Amino acid sequence: MIAGASGLGALSLLPLSACGSRTLPPLALDGRVITTEAQDYEAWRSGLVWQSRKPVRYPAMIVRPNSAEAVQQAVNYARANKLKISVKSSGHNLWGNYLRDEGMLIDMWNFRKVEIDEGGESAWIEPSVWSRDIMVALGKQGRAFPASHCASVGMGGFLLGGGVGLNWENWGGLSSHSIIGAEVVTADGKLLRIDDANNPDLAWALRGAGNGFPGIVTRFHVKTYPAPPIVTSATYIFPALRTGEAIAWLEDMKARGMLVNCEPLIILAHSPMAPPDATGPDAKACVARINLFASSDAAAEKQLAAIANEPVAATALMKIPRQDWSFEKSYFETLSYKVPLNYGFFGVDNIWTNRIAEALPVLAKQFLDSPGPGSHVVMSLIDPAPHPANAAARIQGRLYIGIYSIGDTAEKGEVAIGWLRKTSDALAPFASGRYINEIDVERDEPPIASCFAPDDWRRLQAVRSKYDMEGVFQTCLGT
Repeated sequence: MIAGASGLGALSLLPLSACGSRTLPPLALDGRVITTEAQDYEAWRSGLVWQSRKPVRYPAMIVRPNSAEAVQQAVNYARANKLKISVKSSGHNLWGNYLRDEGMLIDMWNFRKVEIDEGGESAWIEPSVWSRDIMVALGKQGRAFPASHCASVGMGGFLLGGGVGLNWENWGGLSSHSIIGAEVVTADGKLLRIDDANNPDLAWALRGAGNGFPGIVTRFHVKTYPAPPIVTSATYIFPALRTGEAIAWLEDMKARGMLVNCEPLIILAHSPMAPPDATGPDAKACVARINLFASSDAAAEKQLAAIANEPVAATALMKIPRQDWSFEKSYFETLSYKVPLNYGFFGVDNIWTNRIAEALPVLAKQFLDSPGPGSHVVMSLIDPAPHPANAAARIQGRLYIGIYSIGDTAEKGEVAIGWLRKTSDALAPFASGRYINEIDVERDEPPIASCFAPDDWRRLQAVRSKYDMEGVFQTCLGT
């Protein structure tokens, strides 16, 4: 049975606006159809982007379906009327890459169900399910999933782009590597169930093609993992100029087996000990956060005590040797669907790198020039497992570096994006690849192909040609 979702349930029958000089026929489906002629078109268009920076791109129509059958109707309509389709799940992407000029935007917001299989070892999740939602649902059965670190990230775009998730090194690698299969509406309007035995090439693309995937996922089937009894962390804060030393310390502890069942993160941010308007080296901090997913309280205490006794730990400006938390409360309960999220003007870019010792001094120097207190860098250190042959997304380095620019006004936001691009350019010589979910698609000639291994990029184009011969679906923004 194909699961639908409740939401805006009124049947819509609206005359669609002209696309260019064409007058399009009306579309009737279970959901909403918004055209450029609608009085509330701009409220819908801008409201699809959660942050304050709104892309200057205008789809000819926005369709918000309530069921898989309505998705099929929308796809058939778009194909018949030669409208290219872009797809939005929850819309967390910072660049709003689902907003395209002309064509049809299919907004999957009403697809928000989680169905856990008997035994809890797998689950069906719809694309607009937030990370918080899946973790809360799974937690009730003692299970977990490498969902996004941010509570409001929808699983659709996150999984299609690979997914750098919670405890990812210990829970299957990239989150998309835990996809068993999915139900997908293809360019011909058919609803297919895909997995490694059924349409395996499309299932391969499902695990990492990003917004270049040639189909619309109505729900994912994913593997789950036993939830750890103890979730805790240790935090050590250093001056930003000691970033290289801090990561070398984490690498050394990993090599000595001290970070088993841990997720080591490094965050470059405005120092919590500095005033918001402070500048200079003392205003920027390097935060080493070690998340531990332990089997018992005693095991956690022993492991964190050993970390606290490290000589480097003793030199930190601030130390929090242990801070217990849980997925449900500490990570997710602070957010509500009713709380507006457009609290800043954001941008993002990233690299994977294996040249850690060379890249980090450059990054630390660039970060000293980061404008305002909001912009930050998040890094995740990992020992990559062998790449699964059934997935398009790859871990392309031992260190992931995500660079986030934030301004509290439009002008400050653009200044921050300027810093973002300067920093990204400075790190480019050390890049071994990029993560498609957080690549800067608005810069000149964004290196989209670098998000994939060369053979995988060619294979993705072949899969798109096979399943979308008429080019119904948009390609990756920036290609």
